[in-house]
Amino acid sequence: MADEMKGNQQGEQGEPNGAQEPTDWEAKYNELKKHSREWERKAKANKDAADELASLKESQMTEQEKLQQQLADATARADALQAEKDRRQWISEVSEETGVPEDLLEMVSASDRDELASKADVLKEKYAANKQPAVPVVIGDGKHADVAKAGASAKDDFAKFMKTAFK
Repeated sequence: MADEMKGNQQGEQGEPNGAQEPTDWEAKYNELKKHSREWERKAKANKDAADELASLKESQMTEQEKLQQQLADATARADALQAEKDRRQWISEVSEETGVPEDLLEMVSASDRDELASKADVLKEKYAANKQPAVPVVIGDGKHADVAKAGASAKDDFAKFMKTAFK
């Protein structure tokens, strides 16, 4: 009896030198695939039953209930369209007031006009700070500055540019 228990324990743990039987992965795959197909059939049956139940409930609805459902759907669509129209109007108005481009304001989420305006003010400050010219404008043929039209020397123009560019 003790030898039997000892043999069972060794069998469960594998061979003493660590060698184990190779796993048949294809058989495991086929078993899992069969299991998956079974659940797929059950899901399709449940879907068909749910569709049948929905059609049964719809057929039992009175004409007034059907009309109420249609009215609720139409009201929801109308509300969504009105909300989109209002948002476009807010964006247009806030863009005119602040100078922030409309395409930039379209990406901002806001629940009302005041919130959109406050966020646009923040964007305006950051947008205006980054709107400085990156290079000086050279008056002339593009290769040489026209000092006579600029009214000062190239050194003075460069100093003026540096002061305005990095405020």
